Amino acid sequence: MNNYIPLNKAVGPKLICDGEQALIPQKLGVDAMTFNFDGSACEHATCAGAPEMFIKVEEDGLYYFGVEADDKGIISIADEELCKKDGTPPNGKLNLATGIRYLKAGYYKVALSYTNNAYTPVSNNAAAFNVTMDREPIQAGKYEGNSTMKREFSPSPKIKLWTIEKESTITCEESRKVEVTLEEPAPVVEESDSICETYIIPPPRFL
Repeated sequence: MNNYIPLNKAVGPKLICDGEQALIPQKLGVDAMTFNFDGSACEHATCAGAPEMFIKVEEDGLYYFGVEADDKGIISIADEELCKKDGTPPNGKLNLATGIRYLKAGYYKVALSYTNNAYTPVSNNAAAFNVTMDREPIQAGKYEGNSTMKREFSPSPKIKLWTIEKESTITCEESRKVEVTLEEPAPVVEESDSICETYIIPPPRFL
């Protein structure tokens, strides 16, 4: 399926992640993990998953995106990386990376990636992943303190994810070769006598 589908070409769009919760809510005591939100089922994800995921753009304009993660998070739109939150230590705690794009109305294929590094002890290792999308610049969350569990996600709207059954196509009848013939009538000449008269119209006089 294409990376971009116009609104009127999407057949069977279905909302699978309503943006009510973060993709991976804050959780303590987790092992290292790498997860790609490509539709695969995941015990940490609140959305059900689907073969391909899309965001819905209602109207043309600038759209702002944010990625929050402990440790690393990436969002790509139409196979182009938009923004990445660095997870290289000491950037493991929940923080924000932002991006902006001008998008036309329609559905865009997205890919979300999350990585949680291994720390010792595991009992203190936290996971968190959130992606935001808004018409306004993304607001920062509360990133104070040394613990991800005490930090707060951005208040900006969380991303909504859609699946699409298929993209509709326009079908036309098979082209056929058509020959067009125009009839050319024979010229007709009429012989007749006529008188040609010429009249002189004088210009008007101005007083």
